[in-house]
Amino acid sequence: MRRKEIGMFVVSISILQSPSGAAAGETVQEQNDLTARVVVPASPIVSDKSEGTTVTVIYNRRAAQVPFGGLFHLVGIDHVWISTPDGATAGMGDARGVPQSELPLVPMKVVDHTGQVANATHKFTGVDRAAIATYMKPGQRLGPWIPLLNDCIGWALNAIYNSRPHNIYLRIGPVGRVTQVLLHRNVVVYADGSIHSPGE
Repeated sequence: MRRKEIGMFVVSISILQSPSGAAAGETVQEQNDLTARVVVPASPIVSDKSEGTTVTVIYNRRAAQVPFGGLFHLVGIDHVWISTPDGATAGMGDARGVPQSELPLVPMKVVDHTGQVANATHKFTGVDRAAIATYMKPGQRLGPWIPLLNDCIGWALNAIYNSRPHNIYLRIGPVGRVTQVLLHRNVVVYADGSIHSPGE
């Protein structure tokens, strides 16, 4: 969710969908926005046009080989990456490849994770094949590594969520009386920020 407060007004863009594992009607806290709440609909939005173009992707995780990676692992914060049925496996890394022992603010990019071994995985279904492919291209710059703000977890979840058909809303109005306006129905968002119909 993108959110901006202007004086007494709130302007935000909301993406409503059903992340895998969330129950219908459940309220879910979105990462990187501690004040944002989303009510999850019964299932991801799927149109006839998207049939046959969706895939199941694997969200992989293992202890991060970075300072304090072992401590992060104990509280459930690991290095993560995505694998697709097309054989692509990618995640966040630095100029040397998969991060090993980096400090915050090191420039990050999408890197090939072939050969990395996960100690836990999770499947996400209903992912648009064309959309997720745009996130998996090695070499895309991702900005500096800032744990919990711009990290591999945020990159992977953003890639997966944006690649599942969803609605995008504009929310604007005084705090406590926000109006929600539908901007795009049943769309996916590519890595470059462009909005597409599923299956394009």
